[in-house]
Amino acid sequence: MLRAFKSQLKLMAMDPTDAFADHLRRRVGAQEAIRHEQPLRNMILVMPEMLMQIRAWMEEPGMSTELRRLQGFVLTYLYHPRDILPEEHNGLFGYLDDAFLVSLAFRRTLIERRGLGYDSSLERELVEQLPDWLRHVREVIPQEAGQIEGMLDELLMGKTRLYEDVMARARQ
Repeated sequence: MLRAFKSQLKLMAMDPTDAFADHLRRRVGAQEAIRHEQPLRNMILVMPEMLMQIRAWMEEPGMSTELRRLQGFVLTYLYHPRDILPEEHNGLFGYLDDAFLVSLAFRRTLIERRGLGYDSSLERELVEQLPDWLRHVREVIPQEAGQIEGMLDELLMGKTRLYEDVMARARQ
């Protein structure tokens, strides 16, 4: 399933008719769009690897219940066809909110298991890229990023109100 998702993202990223850059220009202007485009594309394209790593971590003994539950919410959000930035109307840009949520969940999991070290060179590389990627997202979609961060914070506290609100609005 994640391999197919990775292939789909790769095809979308290579599609010359995809409006990813246009969405960026509308959000931040032409000059800033140039600065944001490649890091954000990279973040979206590496999302399947982050999901695979999160899934592997969930199998580890001692992982908190909150983070295990978070994985379920992340996958539900990811595969919901109409989330904050629906892919149907936004193409590759529509995966930016998904990649942001996955990246935040990845980072939270890393923080919890910090003492265990890195499992791979890919994990080390992702850790180095994450702060930059998250900053780019916050600059391009600040309101949506704030919603996602609030939703994630609540989910980790065992609350689902914001998550349910976001999903209810997406169904409309």
